[in-house]
Amino acid sequence: MLTVPFIDGVYPCVNAPVFENSPETYGAKAANMLNADYSIVAWSAKGLTRNYVTPNGIYTSPIMPELWTRYGNPDAVVIHLGTNDFSYLAYNSTSGTNYPPRPPVNATVLTTAATAFIQTVHKHYKKASIFLMGSPLLSDSYPTAADAQHTTDADVWKVAGRAVAAQGISAQFVNWPTQGNVYGCDNHPNALTNMQEAVVLADAISASLNW
Repeated sequence: MLTVPFIDGVYPCVNAPVFENSPETYGAKAANMLNADYSIVAWSAKGLTRNYVTPNGIYTSPIMPELWTRYGNPDAVVIHLGTNDFSYLAYNSTSGTNYPPRPPVNATVLTTAATAFIQTVHKHYKKASIFLMGSPLLSDSYPTAADAQHTTDADVWKVAGRAVAAQGISAQFVNWPTQGNVYGCDNHPNALTNMQEAVVLADAISASLNW
């Protein structure tokens, strides 16, 4: 998930602890802007329905809803999941080409899972407002325009947000644009992108909670 802070390096570096910098991530920055305490739960390569694609298309490690842990009694919960679910291409270093070891994500399945996860979070944090983030890593042109991954991801969270709102759960979608062409390690957003994301998130929380 993109909350994992591989932001101090410059792509094509790969994830390593030396590149992690949690205080520079969007969550920490937004909390500082709001003068709020924060807690980050982040697992690299985890998804909502399936984890980041593997060369053989098989993944056996737990997904994020199975790993999620709870802390404290927050006023706001930010959910930023789904990017890894969209991955379906792996790289063949011998041929130098990409290949699909699994099919593209099923948006209906992802929406159902998103709705269920929001409900689970609300069950434990009854008083918290929930903010649902789009993915800045996804675009509407890669891997194909037909995938329209950025828009599809946004639609998933919008539909899930409306579904739980109809049940009386305070949840709203907050969109981030696709990131620029300068990345941190493993294509994660760099420090500048994280700051831009933090401003958008802080504004949304401030407006919703009157902070």
